[in-house]
Amino acid sequence: TEYVAENEDEEEAAPVDADALTVLLKDRAEILGRLQPLLERRVAALEQSEAALVAQTAAAAELRQLLDRHLLWTASHAPVDTAWIARLPAGFRDLLKPSRYLALTDRVVEELKAHPLRWTLAIAVLLGLFVIRRQAPERIRAEANAARGSAGDNLGSTARALLWTLIGTAPLLAALTTAGVLLLAAGETGRFTDSAGQAVLGLIVPASGFLLLRWVVMEQGLGHAHFRWVRSRRETLRQILPILSAVVLPSYLLALLAFYRNVELSNDVEARITIVIATVTLAAVLWYALAPKRVWAARGQSVEPSRLRALMRCGLPLAVLAIVVLALRGYVYSAGLLLQSVL
Repeated sequence: TEYVAENEDEEEAAPVDADALTVLLKDRAEILGRLQPLLERRVAALEQSEAALVAQTAAAAELRQLLDRHLLWTASHAPVDTAWIARLPAGFRDLLKPSRYLALTDRVVEELKAHPLRWTLAIAVLLGLFVIRRQAPERIRAEANAARGSAGDNLGSTARALLWTLIGTAPLLAALTTAGVLLLAAGETGRFTDSAGQAVLGLIVPASGFLLLRWVVMEQGLGHAHFRWVRSRRETLRQILPILSAVVLPSYLLALLAFYRNVELSNDVEARITIVIATVTLAAVLWYALAPKRVWAARGQSVEPSRLRALMRCGLPLAVLAIVVLALRGYVYSAGLLLQSVL
């Protein structure tokens, strides 16, 4: 009992020292008074930092515009020499690295699993476009018969033929768009998958031109039945379009991929080689297509006006081959921009 009483006495609260508490409160008020100016100075410093960052961003944008204006005339790489040739094996290994494409496949599969409804609907739309596309040749031929049977030019049948021509090109273009968007969704900024998606989307414009022209020159198509193109022109275009699609488009895709990756080795080796392949092929195709009695042929003329055709046949391939010279001399970025403009 005495032990418990002693403990209770010890546990009794000590009397409050009002003077000590007043001192503590004064110290706290003084500290808070000192803290307020510090916080204000910190806010002011953050505002200055933000203003400096905005100014730096604006300066960077101006510098980027300046570089874009002058980079076309500035060599981005060294000219082709023995050292560049020695880098070819490393460039090909970089392009064909299996692990990179395996990682791309894994990311795409993960994206498909993460958003199954979205991509199922996209695939369903693609399948629907391919089903509708099967009707396009028959409908185009029907409009050709309507235009041929009319007394004058039938703008309605031509417009319907153009619509079905566009429908004919739509599935492949939609497939390219879907593939590009899927790669962008699966990838991360700056990674290979993201670069591949941007490259695929960049291919849409030239691919749409080739596809549209392929449908225009089909038998009973717009070029034949509505524009009255001569047979030699249509046959020439039908001969060169598969070459352009099989060589130029893949080369351009690889060049875009190299530029979007923005790696020194890929820009120097892969972009340069693919630009050279694409431009040499374009030059050869232009030389062939502008030969006598091909795309320049006119209906009812036994002797074609060959002076302008000969000038175009020499001038256009040489202008395209100038891009090859630029790429070999080290103006790889400039050559890529010019190739993009040509396509």
